[in-house]
Amino acid sequence: SCKHIITKTVGRYSAPLVQDLLQRQKKGAVLSEQYLMEDVDIVEDSLDLRKTEIVSLPKLREVGGNLTLDANSKLGKLPELKQVKGKVTVIAKNKDEMNDYLRRLGLIDGYGQPKVSVGKGVELLMRSYA
Repeated sequence: SCKHIITKTVGRYSAPLVQDLLQRQKKGAVLSEQYLMEDVDIVEDSLDLRKTEIVSLPKLREVGGNLTLDANSKLGKLPELKQVKGKVTVIAKNKDEMNDYLRRLGLIDGYGQPKVSVGKGVELLMRSYA
């Protein structure tokens, strides 16, 4: 099978490619964030999943920039993710919520140890400041 690669930043603020495609949904085609992203293997730049409707990214293996996650989002699975070259930022109310969310996604194990290679570390962005 061929690789599905997105070369631009995807997410809440800077996703013209995805936003363009989603705009077509309003004009009759049935598209969703889940549909657009479910076959993506690699995002070469950053991936911002705040307020996403995506529930699973079953094939995503690599993010070339930063990965931003929101513990309140519907995202529940990143089973194939092996590498984030930038940093992982998690929006959560506290460190416990962040760790629970990362564990649920499969990014850390039960002891808080990373299961994914992260280039610049993991940081908590407290919800009250986001």
